Amino acid sequence: MTTHWIVHPLRSWLGLMSITNLGAGVRCLLEEDFLRQRLFTKLKCGEIERCPEMERTFAFWSLYNGVLVLHCSIFLEQPAVYSATLCCLAVYLVYFGNEMFIHGSICMAGKAVLFPVLLSATLVWMLVARQYIWVRRRHDATDTEENEQLEERLSLQNMRRLRKSPAGLHHILTDRLRFRPGAAGCRRLPPEGAPQHSLFR
Repeated sequence: MTTHWIVHPLRSWLGLMSITNLGAGVRCLLEEDFLRQRLFTKLKCGEIERCPEMERTFAFWSLYNGVLVLHCSIFLEQPAVYSATLCCLAVYLVYFGNEMFIHGSICMAGKAVLFPVLLSATLVWMLVARQYIWVRRRHDATDTEENEQLEERLSLQNMRRLRKSPAGLHHILTDRLRFRPGAAGCRRLPPEGAPQHSLFR
């Protein structure tokens, strides 16, 4: 089964995205005011008290998303993992869009806007790559089913040809009827042309 060329770069990109999420989660746990300094840059830090609970929540959310995206990069052709990662990226994008356009807590001209742009690009990439991956899987399944049906038809045709000739009928009987009743139960028939040893008596 061949792999489409779009799978390998997408797998590598998702691995990079997972490392980014894991790094953001770890930095939220270790650095103070990481979100307000790196992400929510439009918030006035002097007017808002520090909220470590929000940073820890965002940290574990980022760690969870990083693990999920990492699983998708490894098991890219699994439909359940792929769909879960698509939903995860969509929720991420809605969250950043809400904070950027509605609440105005994220500056649209700074470095904080880079992550939502990468998220949207990854989401579009996965949506485009999805049809190539699943179409290839459907074609492979169709080819396998057609091969099985062809093998079944050929075996039936060979069986009919063997039944028409006396030699073929004799071959079928000796091939299928491998046991015969005896005094101590069922004994195995010796191969055709083999000497009658005591082993087969």
